[in-house]
Amino acid sequence: MYVGAVYGTGRGNPTERRFQNPASRQPIQEHPGRLTVLIGIWAEDEELAVPVPVLVLPEADRRVGRATRWSMFVSAATLQNASINGWATQISSSGEHVACFHPSLLPLAIASLVADVEPDEREVQRTVQAARGSARRRQAVDDGGSASRLRRAVSVLVRDTWFSGDVLDAYDRRCAMCGLGLNLVQGAHIYPASAPKSPDVVPNGLALCANHHLAFDRHEIAVLPPHMDVLFRPDILDQAEVDPTARAFVESTYSVLSSPCRGSDVDPNMLILRYEHFADKYDWLTAQW
Repeated sequence: MYVGAVYGTGRGNPTERRFQNPASRQPIQEHPGRLTVLIGIWAEDEELAVPVPVLVLPEADRRVGRATRWSMFVSAATLQNASINGWATQISSSGEHVACFHPSLLPLAIASLVADVEPDEREVQRTVQAARGSARRRQAVDDGGSASRLRRAVSVLVRDTWFSGDVLDAYDRRCAMCGLGLNLVQGAHIYPASAPKSPDVVPNGLALCANHHLAFDRHEIAVLPPHMDVLFRPDILDQAEVDPTARAFVESTYSVLSSPCRGSDVDPNMLILRYEHFADKYDWLTAQW
């Protein structure tokens, strides 16, 4: 782990902060069998209040072996967002993804590096805010439990990140319903993670682009075992008859689910459990089952 401070730019720009080599003439190196991590710490600022210290996670592999002085810049707005809400991300003009987060979320940041999965910023922020809300409600009787509640919440996010990475790798990071890649694919549970004894294993997962993931979560699309036929809710098909954009979406969807490139195929039992769990949402599927 290479660690340094995040501070003012010295260029008179109040909207950004600078992070430089943690040490001069000591380039970042790769260590076999270990993960190389570059961390910036934003803990004090001459111009801005820092409610909670923020860790900044740039892409270390971009700087491996560079002995010359280098700088990266992060916006003050992103740092403030992370300090207030727990997590915020920024993409630089060169395409570098920079995560900014509370120190308590470091396990999630490390898991995201290993799994090569970028956590959903809004989901992480909701988790942090929920843990804070729980702490405020219980403060009168349980003043010391907020940290443990946040740790439990973070452990769930870490688990989801590992799962998502495994599923994406199994499908070669392409949507199982349309083949889209472009780093626009997410790992989705079939039998939802919130359901009793839902396993975090590839046979209970699908790699889905954002559109198909949302359609799947809203029960507008289903996968029918044993042949893994992909079916749309009838009203979606009716809309596709008159709406060209809806028709393009339906026509871009595979009629049969794509199989993973590696690992086990979808477990039909996970699909059956899903339809039983959401029975009232899949009444349209009954006639075709």
